Amino acid sequence: MSSDLRWKEHIDATVSKAASRLHFLKQLKQAGASRSDLLHFYTAVVRPVLEYACLVWYSGLTVSQFNALESVQKRAVRIIYPETECSSSDYWFYLVSAKLHYTDTGYGHVVQHHQRTSSTIL
Repeated sequence: MSSDLRWKEHIDATVSKAASRLHFLKQLKQAGASRSDLLHFYTAVVRPVLEYACLVWYSGLTVSQFNALESVQKRAVRIIYPETECSSSDYWFYLVSAKLHYTDTGYGHVVQHHQRTSSTIL
C-alpha cells in the first residue's frame, strides 16, 4: 500500500510476479503436460500469487487494477485451453468448467463485486 492508501504498486508487483509464472505454464504446455497438470500448476503456483491477502486490498481496486489481475487469468485460460477464442462467454465458460472462478476464495469477492459494479470497484 502506498502513502496515499492506494494499491497500485502492490497490484503491479502481483501482476508482474503472476505473469512471470505463466512463462512456466507455457513451458509445461510445450513439454506436453496434460490439461489436468496445467490446471494443477496454475492453481498451485499462479493463483496463490493473485489471491495473496486479497481480502485486504480488493475493496480498494480500481477497474484498471482489477482488469490487470484478470488479464493474467485470461492468459492462463488461453494457455490451458488453446481452442478457446477467449471471448467473454468462452472465458467464463472455461473458468467455471475448470473451477477457476474463485467462488470459494477471497478473490471471488473481487469478481463478484466487479460483476455488480461494472464501472468501478472502489
